[in-house]
Amino acid sequence: MTQDLLAQDLAAEREANRKVAEEFSATWDSLITVQLPLQQFLVWMSQFEPAVIRYGIRETASKFSRARGQMSEDYLIRFCSKTMKNKTGRLQPQIQETA
Repeated sequence: MTQDLLAQDLAAEREANRKVAEEFSATWDSLITVQLPLQQFLVWMSQFEPAVIRYGIRETASKFSRARGQMSEDYLIRFCSKTMKNKTGRLQPQIQETA
């Protein structure tokens, strides 16, 4: 019985994560014409907070616009990931100061 509940909880969590990833993907698609696989958003969700992901998407969209759409999928992923890592790094001192 406990295993069934754990399996149901896990399935519900996966579905919730998928819906959030789809929301991030929709935001991305509304700003950037190069589509990314849903798996990429799930990877970012495992590494970053939602606010950091939104920030990364906005910054990447801005860069994409300045580059007039001349960015490959690989470059977009790397740029967005770097932007989110940098944002997280800037947040760490603020978190430590308040602790």
